[in-house]
Amino acid sequence: MKSFNFNKLVAVIMCVLTLNFFLSVKNIAMVNGATLKTGRYVKLSLDDKYYAGVDEKNLTKWIAYLDDVYLKYSELVNKKPVNGVNIVSVNKPGVAWVTNNIINLGSSFNIEDLKDIVDSDWHSVIAEQMSYIFDFDGRWNFDNASTYIKTAYMIEQTRGKAYYDKLYASKKISYNESFMKGKFSSDGLTYILMTIKNKVGWDPFKKVFWYFNTLSSASVPATKIGKFNLFMLKLKQYSGIDVLAMLPQTDKNLVGKALGGTIRYDEPTSQPVSKIESTLLQLIKDQNRTVYWVESGKSFHSTNKCSTLKRSTNILNGPYKSCPKTDPCNTCIRIQ
Repeated sequence: MKSFNFNKLVAVIMCVLTLNFFLSVKNIAMVNGATLKTGRYVKLSLDDKYYAGVDEKNLTKWIAYLDDVYLKYSELVNKKPVNGVNIVSVNKPGVAWVTNNIINLGSSFNIEDLKDIVDSDWHSVIAEQMSYIFDFDGRWNFDNASTYIKTAYMIEQTRGKAYYDKLYASKKISYNESFMKGKFSSDGLTYILMTIKNKVGWDPFKKVFWYFNTLSSASVPATKIGKFNLFMLKLKQYSGIDVLAMLPQTDKNLVGKALGGTIRYDEPTSQPVSKIESTLLQLIKDQNRTVYWVESGKSFHSTNKCSTLKRSTNILNGPYKSCPKTDPCNTCIRIQ
């Protein structure tokens, strides 16, 4: 009589269970009519008809580009959405809209556009929609312009200055058609913010978004005008430039009317000063203050004793004004 081989029985059972698992996944995919394609941060779960005629190599490049878009948005605001970004097709009216961390492609989305994905055409609608996901709880949302300015950053960082300049030119047309005719528009306000950016650079904008992320919910202004005024105040402090002085009074009046108040530098008196806020303001006031960094890192540090530098052998230092790094260290400067 042959001896009972327990290990072989276990192996057979595992094979059956594994086969059933893959069959069940296949059946679910067939029922939903969707095929999952994933990048590092971005997942596509679209009906198979969306992929029909799409070059697979270009689709892979496109997903990699969307991963890069994700990284640029998170770099700007210093925060990432939980579970990445999901792009799904839904049988509802509309082109594209965001729900939490999901970009929904509706029945009005032009499927044919995906067939044209090449290196020079990355279907910007989806990349732009991702900006809304990085608004999180809306703490800095004074208008759609606060979302559009993030898109402007993403475009310049992923596509280059030529694409940014093209966007800037289109927003200027919107500004001329609205503000110059006594009417408010979000695109016109975006042009104003981009004009400020062209003067002060992206670094102050980054610090404003980082600053807003350090605020407790109770410290975030409750009104659109309060958020805008605080946003502009921080831009002034982080850039050292009177940014509101760049706006004609007529523009201030239009923005104030649209947002429900008077445009001015305004900060809640009860708001506590956070660690990052205190340190960054000190650096802005004292541009010669010494900071530390390593060539291969992305962050600057307030001390060479920072725990994240303990394995570094070549720690560089110099005045803040000439530091090549713009990202405050998570440990010794920034509060998450």
